[in-house]
Amino acid sequence: MKSYVCNKCGSTDVFINDRGSQKALICSDCGAWLKWIGKAELPLVERYIASNSDIEKIEINIFKKELNSYIQRLSLEKEEVIRIVESLYR
Repeated sequence: MKSYVCNKCGSTDVFINDRGSQKALICSDCGAWLKWIGKAELPLVERYIASNSDIEKIEINIFKKELNSYIQRLSLEKEEVIRIVESLYR
C-alpha cells in the first residue's frame, strides 16, 4: 500500500479536504497541502486513511495497557515504601 508522508513534518496522519470540484490531501498535524487527489486515486487514499485509523486505535490500546501496568507497579511500590518508613519510626 502506498504511504502518504508530509514533506514538512514527516507525519503520516492525513485527511481529504474537499475544495469545490477538487480534493486535496492535507497533513492532519501541521495542515500542509500534500497533493491533489484524482478520481482514480481517491479510493486508495480513503483506504489508507481507514487503515491508519485502525493502527492508531491498536497503538492507543497498547499504550493504555502499558500505562496502567506502570501505574499499578508504582502504587504497589508506594505502599511498600510507606510500610518501610512506618516500620522505621515505630
